[in-house]
Amino acid sequence: MRPFYLIPLTCILWLGRPAGGEDLTAEAMKALEETQAVLRSPALRAMQPESKGPQADELMKQIQALGGTAQDNEAIFQIAAEVMGDLTKQAHGDPDQMQRILDQAKKNPEGFARSLSPSEQQEIRDLGKKLPVPDAGKLP
Repeated sequence: MRPFYLIPLTCILWLGRPAGGEDLTAEAMKALEETQAVLRSPALRAMQPESKGPQADELMKQIQALGGTAQDNEAIFQIAAEVMGDLTKQAHGDPDQMQRILDQAKKNPEGFARSLSPSEQQEIRDLGKKLPVPDAGKLP
């Protein structure tokens, strides 16, 4: 696996992290479902306030540099939506715990990848094989 592909994934997850309590309450589950819907839909993403501004612009530049095509960019968001579910459950809906997990993922992307389900790991590997290797100057 090429770990540099996981860095934008963790950034996407950070931007889309839902609020929640210690357990996945009905509210936390609803927030997760809404977040996943936004990650899966380009139209919904464009309507989000978080989709505007320098941080969102930088993230999209990173995704476009990695994906190259609109189809590959969407595949990155689809995987992010799946991983968001695991992340939220692992953190019991606690946004502070989610942030700690994501901070650690930025330091150790391969360790984060090992925490994902086998199917998610395979999706990321398959996508990584399709994506062009970015120029070193474009890596996040």
